[in-house]
Amino acid sequence: MFLAVTIAAGALPWAPESTVDVTSHIGRTGTANDRAALARRIEDCFARDERYRTVEATVTKPAPSNLRFELESQTDQGSFELVLEQPEGEPMRVVKLG
Repeated sequence: MFLAVTIAAGALPWAPESTVDVTSHIGRTGTANDRAALARRIEDCFARDERYRTVEATVTKPAPSNLRFELESQTDQGSFELVLEQPEGEPMRVVKLG
């Protein structure tokens, strides 16, 4: 999950539509509609991957210059969660992975 949301779209020749680089959105919190569209784009990447039964992505703005990405998924192996956050003036960090 982490690699799928931190590799630029098109970077993998065998899966050009299966990644989205959320780090490219650092400093660009955008509107609520922009964040919802990004969450849908993330979900679409996982929808193409047959290993995932469900994926729910949420992109929020907890502070004026911060972004938080939350992904929850269900697979045959169990449930997984990834939370990335970009605190103001700091690089993106993994808050939760499991």
